[in-house]
Amino acid sequence: MRTPRPYKGILYSIADLGNGKWRWKLHPKLVPNQVSTIVSGEADSHDDAITEAEAAIDKLPSARSN
Repeated sequence: MRTPRPYKGILYSIADLGNGKWRWKLHPKLVPNQVSTIVSGEADSHDDAITEAEAAIDKLPSARSN
């Protein structure tokens, strides 16, 4: 796994699954007394994983104001 990187104030990471697939995962800040959903997915390339992770962040309400 690579070091999490920021996009619009939200961290995400990309990992090589070793089978030609790449996993992306968002790392939102945990807020006390609030449910935080882990968002992740798989892509066919490193660049696609970055694109998909950043697109997922763009859909988050907390990222729309940034």
